[in-house]
Amino acid sequence: MPIKKRDKSGIASIPLVLGLLILIISVGLFISSISLSDSLATSNQDKSNLALEYAQIGAKEALVKIARQPCNSCSSSFQIETVTGGCSGGIAGCITVNYEPLTAPTSSEIVITSEGHIYDISRAVQVNALLDAYGKIASYTWK
Repeated sequence: MPIKKRDKSGIASIPLVLGLLILIISVGLFISSISLSDSLATSNQDKSNLALEYAQIGAKEALVKIARQPCNSCSSSFQIETVTGGCSGGIAGCITVNYEPLTAPTSSEIVITSEGHIYDISRAVQVNALLDAYGKIASYTWK
């Protein structure tokens, strides 16, 4: 009784298929990681832009308060919550505004500092408002 030879054609295709499978999976993981990092960067950029917008809103609100109640020597500090509970406990959405006159006795300039907070991201703007003899805003510059 003769022994039959087994046909071994195609045995080399198994490592080739496994190699291609590993290559496809690694390319997929690479693309996924790039997409995830890009998504996180975009999210942080959006938060940063929103924090800057909040800071600008706070400075504008301080300018409105000064325009409504002119005072050359007044100083004030206030917070604006953009969401309920936004200024307590690091929740998103808080604006902190401080304004005070410059210390020079002849100065009629008020410095407004406003910070916008979104979670762990903060952005600040400064506005210098020059007041006239009646305490009204004559001009202002953003920094």
